[in-house]
This record gives sequence, structure tokens and C-alpha cells, in this order.
Amino acid sequence: AYAGKSFRMDVPERAEFDRLAADGRGFVMLSSHTGCFELVGYTLRSDRPIHVLVYSGETQTGKTFLSVILAKGMINLGKSSMFCKCEAIGDMDAENIADMKTCDVLIIDDFAADIASQRNIAYALNSVFEIRNTAGLKTVLVTTESRNELVSASDVRLASKLKKAGVIS
Repeated sequence: AYAGKSFRMDVPERAEFDRLAADGRGFVMLSSHTGCFELVGYTLRSDRPIHVLVYSGETQTGKTFLSVILAKGMINLGKSSMFCKCEAIGDMDAENIADMKTCDVLIIDDFAADIASQRNIAYALNSVFEIRNTAGLKTVLVTTESRNELVSASDVRLASKLKKAGVIS
């Protein structure tokens, strides 16, 4: 049921979705209409849990723009969403850190190993990732670095969590 009505939905590329979901690597589905994104939630499901997603790519390719759209889309779907810059985490108060731990979707933009390895930021991120992972909450890290670069240059505690992250590039 969708919007109180019953519909039959044909998904032309359903086999491709199932193949990508089973592949073990991350992938992105984009839509220019919020309603399409909501319909996807009703029709395309995966049993594979992913809690941390690394969204990486070159600079000036629209990663931040798409991340803001994702945050707004989640809010439109009635989910709580938080968007922040990695370097701002060190200046956040306890209330903001608590919000990072409990929102439905957390998006950390400009995530970089050198920033995330700063002691106060690494401490906060480790705590946030621990709680979010245990609760099964989704986290998106937006970065220009590959997951392997992040893992090799990050704080040991963060690196162990990043090794398990899905990837969009």
C-alpha cells in the first residue's frame, strides 16, 4: 500500500538492483522526484545491513549537493537527519554530539583522515560510530579520499569501523 492505496509496481531493472545489493559493494540510486525515492523504499529491499557508507569522489562533482538533497529527502519522509562538516565536530557541544548519535541519518561532509584523526574529533566520532552501529542507524561520510586512504590514515578505532563501510564512488 502507498498513500492508502494499493498499486502494482513494475520495476524494469529489478534484477540489476538485486545484483548490486548482493554484490557487496555500495551503489547509489538517484531520482529527481521525492515521490520516486519514497516508492523505491516500498519496492526495493535488501537484507544486507549497511550502517556506514563512504561517498567519495573528486572535488566539485556534486557530492555535498547530493548529500543535502539526501538529508532533505529523509526529513520529507519523516526521518530525522543531521548534516555537518567534519571539522565542525570538534567545536560541537554535548547536545549536538547526542543528536549525531541518535538521528536516523547522519551525513558528515568533507570527511578527511587528517581532520578525523584530531584527538577531540576522533574521540567524538568513535563514540558516535559505536552507538550508531549498535542501533543500526545509517551514516554517510562524504569525502574526496577513498575508503582505503581513510582506513590507512585514520585513528585505529575509526579505521576498524571504516573497514566495514560500504562505498559509493
